[in-house]
Amino acid sequence: MQSAEWEGTGGKGGKQGSDVSRQRIPTPHAPERRLKAEREEGMIRTVPLTLEQIVAEARNWPPERVGELVGRLTEDLHASDPETQAAWTAEVDRRVREIQGGKIQGIPGEEVSARIRKIVGR
Repeated sequence: MQSAEWEGTGGKGGKQGSDVSRQRIPTPHAPERRLKAEREEGMIRTVPLTLEQIVAEARNWPPERVGELVGRLTEDLHASDPETQAAWTAEVDRRVREIQGGKIQGIPGEEVSARIRKIVGR
């Protein structure tokens, strides 16, 4: 497993070589590299990543991790207010009751997929 190394000042008095100042962090899908902190008025400040750096880093990740990142980012975009969420929950519950009660009949997934392929021309 590869690792990235964080190098900076840490511990009391900014003493180099302490456990806080130099840590090896396992990164299974990223090449080894050295991240350096900037020191500002006695405090360590992290260097912000650009969007391009984030995308380049994510391209080294396995697909399931990329999917998790995308999901977590889009959760906020698609978040709805509690009133809308309650309305959707009620609608889903109503539809499930209708299917379970025999009021309506579902369409098998294979049939739905065939209809979609026909519409899109595949």
